[in-house]
Amino acid sequence: MPLDTPVTLASSNVGGWSYIWYQIRHSPLVILGLAIVVAMLAIALLAPLLAPYDPYAVSLDDRLLPPSAAHWAGTDEIGRDLLSRIIYGARASLAVALAIVTIAASLGTLLGSFSGLAGGRIDAVIMRLTDTVMALPGLVIALAMTAALGPSLVNLALALGILGVPFYTRLARGQALGLRQMQYVLASRAMGASTSYVLRRHIVSNLLSTMVVFASMHISGALLAAAALSFIGLGAQPPTAELGALINVGRAYIQDEWWYSLIPGLVVVVSALGFNLLGDGIRDVLDPKSRKK
Repeated sequence: MPLDTPVTLASSNVGGWSYIWYQIRHSPLVILGLAIVVAMLAIALLAPLLAPYDPYAVSLDDRLLPPSAAHWAGTDEIGRDLLSRIIYGARASLAVALAIVTIAASLGTLLGSFSGLAGGRIDAVIMRLTDTVMALPGLVIALAMTAALGPSLVNLALALGILGVPFYTRLARGQALGLRQMQYVLASRAMGASTSYVLRRHIVSNLLSTMVVFASMHISGALLAAAALSFIGLGAQPPTAELGALINVGRAYIQDEWWYSLIPGLVVVVSALGFNLLGDGIRDVLDPKSRKK
């Protein structure tokens, strides 16, 4: 293998996709997590087909009905079908969580990789800025940012995504510090390769497996954080269906209409559990040091 050829995920870390599948299918918990995640993705993609009613259709004659054959999850305070709103709410919550992770992972990976490769003053400045952001209370900063930008799902995703960048930056930087000493990187730079080429070809491509593991485990946290901020009114705004917002409205009726907040709450918990289990499985497959002997 030439010195300037990066070691690929399939060839070095896991031995190919067949090995990944072999590891996954021999772990019941990972299979459970994968099933939950696939179900969530299917619900998000097929929401218009799966929802039995228009999630925004009002029927005051049917307000606060308990779960029944007509309305499997009951109805809300103005007669809207809760199952339909939960389906659309899961779609919104998952989209926000994926947006948060995408923003944090993409910016953090590029910034950390460049910092580790460049070294010197550039690395020092980036790391001090990263340390400063990480030292601040994340939830308080998220509250301030969403309040300043205005409550909405887009601003919520942007705020939480930016707050997640430093964690990816530190992780990517640590990996880049090791990778820049590899022979194929040194040989490539000695032959005059540009910084952007080395960064793209040798650094980012070789730390992707680590970032995928971290991102897969970050999704559950992003899902819970987005639901929490929507719960206090800084995310989805009426009449948008979102799981955290549904729980918030339903708590006013918790004594009599318990299903209103319980069902969307269970969806949040099960979804976070699914992503956690899948993230653990991906970590075990892609990180040989974490596998059980």
